[in-house]
Amino acid sequence: FIDMVSDNPVVILSGNTGSGKTTLGAQALMESELGRKVIQPQPRIILARNACYRVRQEMDYAMHQKGYADKRVGYTTSTDSEVDPENEILMATYGAALKMVIHGGKEIKSFIFNPEEVHLREIEADILIGLCAKRGLKLVISSATMNAEKMAETYSNVHGEPAPIL
Repeated sequence: FIDMVSDNPVVILSGNTGSGKTTLGAQALMESELGRKVIQPQPRIILARNACYRVRQEMDYAMHQKGYADKRVGYTTSTDSEVDPENEILMATYGAALKMVIHGGKEIKSFIFNPEEVHLREIEADILIGLCAKRGLKLVISSATMNAEKMAETYSNVHGEPAPIL
């Protein structure tokens, strides 16, 4: 997974519900240090908030230290946020992530964007993914039920090779 993300501008991540796309994927990307921050856009406010709390819980458990992940993992939505400058993983709604890409400075180039639940085909997700691809930002596109082959073809590289699927 990490080698794929390192070697490709876009990676398609497809797996069953509960396989760890949200929680383990974000942690693996953070630990790999491929990007300064992992931005993981979600389609709903409740998903962004709950994903944040779940990743914090897993990291606290792994480190045997309650509160260990509080500064490392945050979330931001249109209605509220728990953000810290030290966040390495940031769960966000599609709209909040889109705002980051549009208004972000040079530091945005060092982020990895991992939009989830893209099978829902929400306009904000489509715009976010397209804008990230156009600006050369790293993308890991995730869903349990998307048409992975079609998505891979859509984000082919400059040589016409489809994005890799994991």
